[in-house]
Formats: sequence, C-alpha cells, structure tokens
Amino acid sequence: MTVSANPDLFPTADQSLDGHTDAVYNMTLTNSYLITCSRDTTLRIWSLETRKLVHPPLQGHTKSVLAVAACVSSGFFVSAGVDGRLIAWNLETFECRRMVDNAHTDSILSIAASASLVVTEGKDKLVKMWESKRLCEMADSNDPLAPIFTLSGHIAAVNSVAMTDKVIISGAGDRGIRVWDIATKACIRTINVHSMGITRLEICPLHRYIVSSSSDNTIRISDIDTGEELQCLRGHTELVRSVCVVRKTGSTDFDTIVSGSYDGSVWVWSRRRMDAKKDSWVVTKQYKMSDVLPPLENNVKNRVFQVLSDGTRLFCTNASSSIIAWQI
Repeated sequence: MTVSANPDLFPTADQSLDGHTDAVYNMTLTNSYLITCSRDTTLRIWSLETRKLVHPPLQGHTKSVLAVAACVSSGFFVSAGVDGRLIAWNLETFECRRMVDNAHTDSILSIAASASLVVTEGKDKLVKMWESKRLCEMADSNDPLAPIFTLSGHIAAVNSVAMTDKVIISGAGDRGIRVWDIATKACIRTINVHSMGITRLEICPLHRYIVSSSSDNTIRISDIDTGEELQCLRGHTELVRSVCVVRKTGSTDFDTIVSGSYDGSVWVWSRRRMDAKKDSWVVTKQYKMSDVLPPLENNVKNRVFQVLSDGTRLFCTNASSSIIAWQI
C-alpha cells in the first residue's frame, strides 16, 4: 500500500534559503522544536508550529554532524559527528556550553542523553559515558573533560545507542546488540538476531522490547531480558537505516513502528493481535521519497536516514536538504 500524501516540508517554500545546504542525517524533538543536523556541518532549530527557523544555524563542528539528542527536562541538547567533537548546547539560548574535542578518536555515530548521562558511540568501536551535569557546565576551553567510563567489547563501529535509567543498549556493525548495566558497567547480555550490522535501535521500556534495524533489510523485535527474537519484519529491498516506535499521546501501548530505508521509502507497521501469545505486524502505509521530493543530481537515490515521531506526525530526514513531516 503506497500512500500519496501532501506532507509538510522544513523549511517552508517561502523560507527555502533557511534550509540545510546538504543531506540531513539526524534529528531530535523537543516540545517546541525540531533540531536537525547535516553534512553541511550545522545544526538548525525549527519551530514545530511554523516550520521556520527560530535561531540562526548553529556552528561549531568542522565536518558532517551525524548525531543529535536532547534532554528537555535538563534544558540541553548535544551534537557530534565526523570530527569526533562532542558539543553541549543550551536548549533555551542555543549557546554552546561545552565543546569536547577528540571525544572519540574517530567519527561519533550516535548519542543518547538523559538528566544524568550522555552516551556516545563511535567508529572507534567504543561506547562512552559522560556526566550530563559536567558536560553542560560553561567551561574554559582549557578545562578538559573525560568520560566517566568507556565500554568496550564491540568489534566493529558502534552505530546506535539507546538507554533507560538502568541499561544502555548499543548496536554495531558486528551484528551484535549489547545490553550494559549502568550501575556495574558490565555487559549483561549480547543479542544476535540480525545477519548483518545494526543500523538503529530503540527501547520500549514498558514492554521490555528492543526494536532494531539492520543492513540485512529487516526490523527485529527482541526481548531485552532474554534476547529472544519475537518478530522479524521484512519487505524493504535495501538496508533499513532507521526505525522508531510511535508513542501516541495518552497511550502507553506499543502498536506502531516506522522504518526508513536506503530504498527511498518509509513504511508504517501496525500490530494486529492474533492471540494471547502471538502478534502480527502488517504494513499499513508506505511513503516514497520520489513522490515528495525532486530527483537528486546524477539520479542518486534519495535514501532515508532517519524517521522520528511525536505521536501525531512522522518526520523524515534523507539525502536531500529537506525534512519531511506527515500526519499519522
């Protein structure tokens, strides 16, 4: 089922010069803003209401910005990328609070943030834990900051991270998903359900599920406690770059997953209860980048890089400089 829809674009048509000038790799949501980062080395802060910039582009990275994450309760967000630099920003003033050079020795590929911890992962195969409070303190450039702990064990680039208040989940190019205990810093479980590298993962804390996407073109749902694979969702024809769990307003149920792929499509999966022990997941909507955006130069396919939802809208970043938003 392919859906023809008229989505909203960031930026709006009359503000096109405010947009990114290259591919948009990653984004995060707050109550009022959509924060995006790009190959153009900048971050941009968009009003969710008007789809317009609320501040000039944020500069501080010297190469592509690959990851951004926000902690609304503590009023900060963090960014990182190919330059190995980790930057903490104030969520109200958008000023840089601290810049950590060489936070990793290679590209930083993913970030997760909470009131107490910021977790980074990189091409250097490491997962690093940083104290949020210290990271967000305004500091002199000569004041060094080191991670509070470094987790090692993956044997390939670590591509995605997620966390709860008790565990960190990391997914890597080595096909493994590792569950780390925050208190003991120990790897308490390794989950191997994919046949190729992990590209993205999310946690559903209430249901104790991990939802992961992979270069094997699939999405898998696994049990955090046992590592058991519960579901395998197939259909994309190229690697699935991103996956998100839609949490609709006022609901704690887990019944919608969105996936975005290098095949240039976004799929919405809905859960159908078969019986008390078995669920079935079916594709209820499909969106194609080619239906929304003009072709890229040299007939390059418009790959999807990230999908994200606030419960009412579905946001998508891709190889173009536009961000797409559909109503769901």
